[in-house]
Amino acid sequence: MKRPSPAILILLFGVLLIACPAAAQDKSLQDFSKSLTEFTANAPEEIENTLANDDEDLKGLKKLTILRFSSKKPVQPDTYAKVVLMVFEYETRDLAMTAMRSVVKDAEEEMRKEPEFNFVDGTKFYKLIGPCLLSEDKWNPIETKLTDAVSGKGKKPSAFVRIACGGKMTVDGIK
Repeated sequence: MKRPSPAILILLFGVLLIACPAAAQDKSLQDFSKSLTEFTANAPEEIENTLANDDEDLKGLKKLTILRFSSKKPVQPDTYAKVVLMVFEYETRDLAMTAMRSVVKDAEEEMRKEPEFNFVDGTKFYKLIGPCLLSEDKWNPIETKLTDAVSGKGKKPSAFVRIACGGKMTVDGIK
């Protein structure tokens, strides 16, 4: 009999979640990780939402997967770029879209400093965050590699929120 993996309790947005080592990673995430040849990937973390809650952003959240990447070479002396991908898996597409709409609301209320790319594919809400240390010429291909891995090569998400370094926000397909 296989012994269960150790779990870690995490408090996220005021909700208790259980983190377990990732099992079989989604193929699209594997493809994305492999495509980032200039970065080293850390082991993915999966967090199961074990509590029903009233927080609108977390309503219907089944699982959160977090992937962290570090540039293999410094982008400035002694400074490495860190990129984080969070994949929120919800019970329905509508709940995933609600979470993405909250990104727009939050971004309008506060000035974001880091580049961020958010989109929904099926019941999954993808949130990619990077540092301003990466120029647009280096950041845009990372976005493209993610959408190619998830949606198919050359296909763009039907709804997305892009926040550029410094806070300029582009929203498409969100009502």
